[in-house]
Amino acid sequence: MREKGFTLIELLVVIAIIGILAATVVASLSSARDRAKHAKTQSELTQFRTMFVSAQITTNQTLLAMTGAADPGTYNNCPTATDLSGLSEAHLCVSTWRTALDAIVTNYNSSFDASRFYEDAWGSPYLLDENEDEVLANPCRNDTLTSPGADRIAFTGDDITIVIPFASCS
Repeated sequence: MREKGFTLIELLVVIAIIGILAATVVASLSSARDRAKHAKTQSELTQFRTMFVSAQITTNQTLLAMTGAADPGTYNNCPTATDLSGLSEAHLCVSTWRTALDAIVTNYNSSFDASRFYEDAWGSPYLLDENEDEVLANPCRNDTLTSPGADRIAFTGDDITIVIPFASCS
C-alpha cells in the first residue's frame, strides 16, 4: 500500500512557481516605487513654481534678487558625474540650494517650513538656476529648477526640470 503525499519533484515545481511569482511581485513593487518617487518630485516642482511665482509677485523681485546669490544658482556649485545624494550638508551644492530656498520661502510665507523640500525623492538637492537679470546683455532668460532624477546625477537624461515664469520680463 502506497502512502499519499507529494513527490520531491512536485514540491520543487511548486517552490519554483512561488519563486517566479515572488520575483514578479518584487519587480512590480520596485517599478511602482520608482513611479511614486517621480510623481512626488513632479508634485514638489509644481509646488515650487507656485511658491516662487507668489514670492516674485509679493516682493516684485526676481529670484536672483531674493536669494542675493553672488554666483547665481546651485548649478554652478554642483559637480557633474557625481551622485548628489551623497553630498554633505556643508557642500556648496547643498548649502546654496538650502539658503536660496530659505530666502525665497521667507518672501513667500515666513511660517512655512522649507526644510521638507531640501531634497528630492531620491535624496538629492534641487538645482536652482537663477537666470532672469543674471546677464545684463540678456536679462530675460528663464529661471529653472531641476531634480537630478533617479540616477541622482545632475545633467543626465533623467533630470526633471521646470521653468519658472518671468518676474519682470514679458
